[in-house]
Amino acid sequence: MGRSRAYGNAPFRVHPSVSQALADHQPVVALESTIITHGMPYPHNLRTALEVEALVRAQGATPATVGVIRGQVHVGLSSDQLEYLARSEGSLKISRRDLPYAISQGLSGGTTVSGTMIAAHRAGIPIFVTGGIGGVHRGGEHSLDVSADLTELGRTPVAVVSAGVKSILDIGRTLEFLETQGVCVATYGPTNNFPAFFSPQSGFTSPYHVRDPSEAAKLIEGTLCLGLQSGLLIAVPICEEHAAVGQQIDDAIRTAVAEARLAAQRTATYCAVITESGELSLGLGDMDIHQQITEQYVSSFEEQLSTASLVCLDGNLPVSTIDYVCARAKELAVSVWYEPTDSDKACKPFLSESWKLLAYSSPNLAELCAMNTTLDVLTCALALARPLLEHLHCLVVTLGSDGVLVCGMHDGDGSVRLQPRAEGKTRGRLCALHYAALPVTREIVNVSGAGDSLAGGILAGVLQGQDTDSCVRMGLLAARLSLATQHPVDPLLCMEAVDPGQTLSRPWPRPRLLWID
Repeated sequence: MGRSRAYGNAPFRVHPSVSQALADHQPVVALESTIITHGMPYPHNLRTALEVEALVRAQGATPATVGVIRGQVHVGLSSDQLEYLARSEGSLKISRRDLPYAISQGLSGGTTVSGTMIAAHRAGIPIFVTGGIGGVHRGGEHSLDVSADLTELGRTPVAVVSAGVKSILDIGRTLEFLETQGVCVATYGPTNNFPAFFSPQSGFTSPYHVRDPSEAAKLIEGTLCLGLQSGLLIAVPICEEHAAVGQQIDDAIRTAVAEARLAAQRTATYCAVITESGELSLGLGDMDIHQQITEQYVSSFEEQLSTASLVCLDGNLPVSTIDYVCARAKELAVSVWYEPTDSDKACKPFLSESWKLLAYSSPNLAELCAMNTTLDVLTCALALARPLLEHLHCLVVTLGSDGVLVCGMHDGDGSVRLQPRAEGKTRGRLCALHYAALPVTREIVNVSGAGDSLAGGILAGVLQGQDTDSCVRMGLLAARLSLATQHPVDPLLCMEAVDPGQTLSRPWPRPRLLWID
């Protein structure tokens, strides 16, 4: 085989088999390559590309798959080049706008309908076959989201043979846009029904139709002879043997589109700010639409719930819906997996008893901490204190209005050993004493120094050799004094105000003993 033909200094390379066919005036069919790079996983993408090329050869034509490899536009690819594109990760999806950048940076990628038309026309190939073309997206009259395939058809004289436009797009506006671009559109077959890729009928009609290959060839020849510098679209309906399955897919798409549209409701959006290392720094979202997933809505899927092996929920659902699904799953003896989503939403099942019905959950560390904060404050504090007591003798946890939790070794007399442990003395069982906060009889002015005052009172008791109850009560008296002053520590705080005699002059609720081990 000869070398690929280049066009001057332009980055276009034509495969020798394509060059020879064009020189001999033999039929050549251009093929796109985004189906290879973006449409299917490997090896299905490669197998499909080779099968399509084989079909073209079987009809007596030469296939010319178009792709961009290392900054060169190739018209016709070798088997090695097809495999390279099929295996490549991070390939670009290359339309008209992307060609200059891909070439200048030496990048690789698959060409869209637009990109393929440009390369085919440059190489002198008048016919291009593809699956479906891009179109006007639903809502495109507001978003202006219109595929470049349509404008390319309006300015590049190549006949595009396709299966029409997928029903997820706005087919009616797509045909209107093509009319504005001056593109001749015809359906291949006995009627003008315009196909919707998976279905032979979209509910819209083409201006014209051609009944057989001869009429199609004459239409292509007429378009090219006029020198209009615009393309031609021939839409070929799905064949009869696959129409039933195709219709099922098309019906599912139509149903999904209809269900997705709610009047006066916005689609959920999420904008993430990512750090240089790829970690999430900040997330902004509008998730109000998730409130539409109510118990009533979920109940319409009773059959799917009753036959499920596992039900997976995430934190985007309303709390009432999570409660409903967990309760229903328990009745059906189905396990539930909860994905917390983020720290703010992680606690939703824990706002009720639903969390006890979960079988699995998959939080990150921040979400796990958030889950624990919704549990009983003592349970959470004990769980967090346990690993620290492997090395600390005692841990005094201030709980605000919930009082104080003193964690350490049991002294054998129903209390926690607060005084320093003698060297060589064996460790006892880990436990905690919960002391309720003192009732506040004066207006609270400042809470910022209460923790320091508590620590000071307990330290004074420890230094005096007082028992655990006396030490903690001295701290509670000091903390209560600090609440009534603007100063971090009450200027009137002294040993006389919190000495053991003061602790004995009032009744105290009995502390609650909790075992940690």
